[in-house]
Parts: sequence; structure tokens; C-alpha cells
Amino acid sequence: VHVHDEIEKAEFHFKLAEAYYGMKQSHVSMHHVKQALDIYNQYELYKVRKVQCLFVISGNYVDFKRYEKSLPHLEKALELSKQLKNNERLLSSAYYNIGKNYGDLEEYKKAETFLEKAVEISEKYKLGNLPHSLFTYAKFLFKQGKSSEAIQVSKKGLSSAIYQGDKLFESLQRYLEALYINAVDQMGIKTTIDYLEKNKNYSYVEDIALDTAAVYAESEQYDKSYYYHKKMIQTQKQIQRGECLYEF
Repeated sequence: VHVHDEIEKAEFHFKLAEAYYGMKQSHVSMHHVKQALDIYNQYELYKVRKVQCLFVISGNYVDFKRYEKSLPHLEKALELSKQLKNNERLLSSAYYNIGKNYGDLEEYKKAETFLEKAVEISEKYKLGNLPHSLFTYAKFLFKQGKSSEAIQVSKKGLSSAIYQGDKLFESLQRYLEALYINAVDQMGIKTTIDYLEKNKNYSYVEDIALDTAAVYAESEQYDKSYYYHKKMIQTQKQIQRGECLYEF
């Protein structure tokens, strides 16, 4: 078979894998990403795509809450990313994804090390994903109760989002402020959720609703916790109903 045709087929499967992953249709996404990866593995030139496929596989395992199965794919992605020249963006994403995965596995020391490394690379090379990395790192530190460090990282994250004109992460940093710094400023949280819903950033709404519900449950404000828990479930339904991004 002509190489060009094979790669075109791989691209088709990869795009479908991404689309179904975005809609949390994990089984279908997994089917397509494995087809794509089987083809890319035959060609040395397609390391970047291989890494991206491994990210999608790992993300699907995370959706299944199979964090231990996700990790080897991310370690392989990190190894491949280190072999690529001038692709710091992919390298920082690999560190970032492993850090999040360790957080899910409750190996917090490792999680912190990898998330910090992702931020370091993004800062050093002035990458566009810096606001994203700083947001996740700040949120992780807040959840670990490391408030003074978290506040510093969050402030840096807000500055970098404003500097890059990244409205999404500016909004998300203000949410961290509302939840963790201003002792649960409900208006602030509502403002962020409204912004995210308007822009169809439903996966962030799901995360925010879950975190806010947990904070309220900890302070035994169960009616408010229930409200956000319900919000999370509604949002999950919204994500599963997502419109397919590709027409046939």
C-alpha cells in the first residue's frame, strides 16, 4: 500500500479518536486511536503523532478511572518526546499529563515534581500552554493545603493568562481565587461557570462543580454541596450528548 494512503488512513482514525474522546465516548475513541497508532508505529517519522495518540489512549483510561493503566502510555510518550528536537511544547505536555496522572493515583509527591517540571519548561520556552500548566499546578497545591505556595503560583498564572490574552485561564484562575482564597465567593464561582458554559467548556464546568461540591461538603454545607453535585451530573450528560465534530 502506498505510504501516503496509509498515513491518510491513520489521520482519519486519529481525528475520530480525538472527537470521540472529547465526547467521552471512550470505547469508540480507543478503537480508532489504536488503529491510528498501529499505522504510525510503522513509520519512524511520525513520533509527534505517536505521542499524541498515547495522550489520547491515556485520556481514555483516565475517563475509565483506570489511572494505573494510563501511566505506562504517558511514560512512553515522555520517552518519545525527549527524542524530539525543538518540541518543548510536547515535552511539557508529557510532564504535565504524568503529573496529573500521579495526582489521580494519589502519589502527590511525584505529581508535584512532574507538574512543576511542566511549568518550568513552559516558562523557560515561553510556551502558549503556560497559563494552563500554572492553573493545574496552583489547583493541585490548593488541594494539598499548600496555600501560600498555591497563591503565588495562582497569581503568576493570572498574570500569564492576562499577558497572553487567554480568557479561559484568566477565568479559571479567578475561580481558584473565589474558591480557595476568598473563602468560597459564590458570585465569583458563578461568574466563571457562566463564562465556561457560554463557551461550551463543559469539562471545566464538571471539574469546578466537583471541587466546589467537595469544599462545601468539608464545611458541612450539604445543601450547597448537593447543588454543585447536581450541576456536575447535568454537565456530564451535556458532554455525552456532545455534537459530533466530524460530518460523514
